[in-house]
Amino acid sequence: MRARKILGLVLACVVLLAAACVGAVLAGGAPLAAKLIESAGSARLGREIRLGHLDIRWGSPLRLAADDVRIANVAWGSAPDLFASKHVELDLHFVRKRVAVGDV
Repeated sequence: MRARKILGLVLACVVLLAAACVGAVLAGGAPLAAKLIESAGSARLGREIRLGHLDIRWGSPLRLAADDVRIANVAWGSAPDLFASKHVELDLHFVRKRVAVGDV
């Protein structure tokens, strides 16, 4: 249950940043979008977020794929990372001015 909650927080941050990510990709590519997601997500969660590599696949749905995703744990936590995954993919479906998260 806790893992679902953490994944939900991560997904919420990524979905909220999807529009900014698209603009950043158009302006400066995936590395700029990754830095934007890391900084905005870290500020939103109050924990450091690190992405090893971000790949954006344009189409319907828009797919964000990130490697080596890590969310730092609090200082008193028993593990160094609250969440760590080798690979995370998100499908973003844009329907009637809303974003729906597809397969996770």
